[in-house]
Amino acid sequence: EVKVLFSEVGSTFLLNYCSSNGPYEITFKDNDGHNLVSIDTDLKYRGFGHNILDTKVIILALAANKLTTEFPNNLDTLNTKLGFSLKEKKITIANGVISGAKHQVKLSDIRRVQCVAGGALNNLFVFTKEKGGFFDRADIVVPVNELTVPILEAAMRRNTGHGIDFSRGNGFDQPNSNFIIIRYLDSSFFETAPGVFKEDWQKDAYEFVKSFGYDLQTMLGE
Repeated sequence: EVKVLFSEVGSTFLLNYCSSNGPYEITFKDNDGHNLVSIDTDLKYRGFGHNILDTKVIILALAANKLTTEFPNNLDTLNTKLGFSLKEKKITIANGVISGAKHQVKLSDIRRVQCVAGGALNNLFVFTKEKGGFFDRADIVVPVNELTVPILEAAMRRNTGHGIDFSRGNGFDQPNSNFIIIRYLDSSFFETAPGVFKEDWQKDAYEFVKSFGYDLQTMLGE
């Protein structure tokens, strides 16, 4: 039996989650990036579609705990760790600002987010300029995970009316990065309450994610 307190979890590392159809391994890391415990998930293949139910249940529960029931209306007051990377070390969000060791960016300044998902390594390139030029360089790069994807999708929808750019494939068998949406997003993230939306962009995000057919309620047959 494995017990993990979400309050002790600073980030997760998911082995094979974006490069295969199961099974996977979730490693929970503490607030300093050290491994707490690892568990194997989705050991049984369900025979159709994306074989992700067990893993998605766990990481969405963790995300709900960290984002709180106020999400997405608390973007500018959210205060939590978002993960780790070699370049930025510990990455956090506080008072509407995403910060790493070398870079920081205000959520309100974000105009583009490009998902670059190779399967094994998956990142979100965050830009404050609407269009890139020859020397197009991200203002910060953060890893794809259960917190960064919903937060940046919400920020993009609020700021620009459209979401993260998932058009880039993995250079192998995926023509786009929609598999990231399926694995990390749930339409319920964007509801103020069931069927209630405080802003129009929240309903747009809700309908977009729901259209993929991989909400937990759909997968559980509810």
